[in-house]
Amino acid sequence: MAGFTFRLQALQKLREHHRDQCREALAQLLAQDQALIEQREELDSTRLATLEELRQRLADTRIEIAQITSRRQHIGQLQAQIHQVDWQRRELVEQIAASRARLVAADQQVKVLENLEDKKRAEFEKTEEDKSSREREEIWQAGHWQGR
Repeated sequence: MAGFTFRLQALQKLREHHRDQCREALAQLLAQDQALIEQREELDSTRLATLEELRQRLADTRIEIAQITSRRQHIGQLQAQIHQVDWQRRELVEQIAASRARLVAADQQVKVLENLEDKKRAEFEKTEEDKSSREREEIWQAGHWQGR
C-alpha cells in the first residue's frame, strides 16, 4: 500500500519559504523601529539634560554668553535630530504596515495549501480504509463460501 503524497508539495514549500522571508523582513523592520525608538529616547534625554544645564547656567550670577549660546545651539541640533528620527519612524511605520500585509497574504496562501493537503490526506485515508474493508469482506466471503 503506497503512502500519501501531496501533489502540490513543491508549491507549498515555495509558499512557506516566501512566508518565512516575509516574517524575516518584518522582524528586521521592527528591529529598526526599536533602534529608532531607543535613539530618540537617548536624544531626548540628552536634550533634557542640556536644558537643565542651561537653566543652571542662567541662574548663576556670572553668565557666560559663549557657553549659553553653545548650549542653545546644541539643544537646537538635538531637536533637529529628534525630528529626523521621528520622520524616519513615520516612514518606517508605512513599511511595517505593508510588510505585515504581505505576511498575512503569504500566511493565507500557506494555510490554503495546508487545508487542501489535510482534505486530500483525509480523502486518501478514507479511500484506503474503504479498500481495506472491501478486501477483508471479500476474504471473509471467500472463506465463508469455501466452508460450505
